[in-house]
Amino acid sequence: MNAKLVVPWVALVLFGLIFLASGIWIVLMAADVIPTAHRHVGAPRWIVAAAGMLFVGAGLWLLTLPLTDGDRQGIVGGVLAASFVTFVGVFLTWVRLTGRARRGFVGVLALVFDAIAVVAWPVMLLSLWRHATGSRKPGAP
Repeated sequence: MNAKLVVPWVALVLFGLIFLASGIWIVLMAADVIPTAHRHVGAPRWIVAAAGMLFVGAGLWLLTLPLTDGDRQGIVGGVLAASFVTFVGVFLTWVRLTGRARRGFVGVLALVFDAIAVVAWPVMLLSLWRHATGSRKPGAP
């Protein structure tokens, strides 16, 4: 096997496993499988679990990069990006609604991320539908 191909593949697998293990660890802490004092968490456990799932998704995405073609990489990456934007929007909305932020900037930022998520998910689902049915034109999202 060519060394130029092995090194990026090994790096992707290594980083993918690190992200995957970190995400699983965070989710297990949020689910209280790994006992953690509430004062060490700093946020509701559902937010911590959602953050952990983003790490799990990133790890799985990195692990699948050497195994899939360009279309699948784009779809998996798009779903991960939409998930991240959704998480940030929900998190900022939670911060604003619980009164932890006194300034209006957090509310505006939350609205921006929420609006991006509301637009991104239908576009991503349409792209998945087109890919699954074969009706996607070359170069189309």
